[in-house]
Amino acid sequence: MHKFYSGKYLTVINNGKDITWNLYDLEENKVIQDYSELGYNGVNLVIDDSFFITKNKKKIGLFNFENEVIWQHSYIDLLNEENTK
Repeated sequence: MHKFYSGKYLTVINNGKDITWNLYDLEENKVIQDYSELGYNGVNLVIDDSFFITKNKKKIGLFNFENEVIWQHSYIDLLNEENTK
């Protein structure tokens, strides 16, 4: 669970078949927004109310909560050529 702003949390529900992400208002006890997919494999780190870091085995990226890529890099691109030989 990632805390957003006052009383708002990003939660994940895994029913064994599907994974869904929800923006949940703890004060009003209701789901504000459902997300069927976020990032590559979900959210790894929430930066603020607008952005999160996501990663998989090949790349890392910064996304907004409209699931748009702000930036992304493959891990191999982050290494210089001498280290990859």
